[in-house]
Amino acid sequence: AIRYCTSIEDFNQERIYLEMTYLANGYSIDFIDKHIQHFLKFFDAKSLQQLPLDQGAYKKIRHRLF
Repeated sequence: AIRYCTSIEDFNQERIYLEMTYLANGYSIDFIDKHIQHFLKFFDAKSLQQLPLDQGAYKKIRHRLF
């Protein structure tokens, strides 16, 4: 999601959509949280968890990753 979502609002909507899709398909919250944490750690993007995250901070994270 972070690759193709240029705004923080789009990223958050996509993240919620993915979480809901996993829940609807029988995955547990623990499973989802574990994989989100893995994603954030892998990309060194822990600041995505800090709310509220503004567009400027999101842009810096995207720039650092790509």
